[in-house]
Amino acid sequence: MTKSRRRSLLKWLVATVLVPWQAIASNRDALQQVLPLDLASTDQVGDIEIIVPAWAGNGDGIKVEVMSRVPGTEAIALFAKKSAVPLLANFTLSHGAQPYIMTRIRLAQSQSVEVVVKANGQYYKASRYITVLDQKV
Repeated sequence: MTKSRRRSLLKWLVATVLVPWQAIASNRDALQQVLPLDLASTDQVGDIEIIVPAWAGNGDGIKVEVMSRVPGTEAIALFAKKSAVPLLANFTLSHGAQPYIMTRIRLAQSQSVEVVVKANGQYYKASRYITVLDQKV
């Protein structure tokens, strides 16, 4: 693949995949319109395991691991309501993929990180509170 074709492909990917989600996630009203759920009304389940540190030194690069044991898990999303961009990550799982994700997130202040799992057309959530010691408010 030539250099110009790679660049064109990269520009197309950014324009179609990344940019719309960043624009939606930065606008809380638009985020609520896109998501067909109210985070307060989703089912709390113990079948979602979240592994995060109880506290983080500066909030940069906090490792988050999520394992969903909800049968038929299709997608996993991470939210932090106090962040400038509330949608931290969104993962769509292909059929048969193990419902496990690991990523790093950045938090400017102490807050709950909410995990929303979509399974068989229903939404489930779990959350963990992370205390950021060196807050950048």
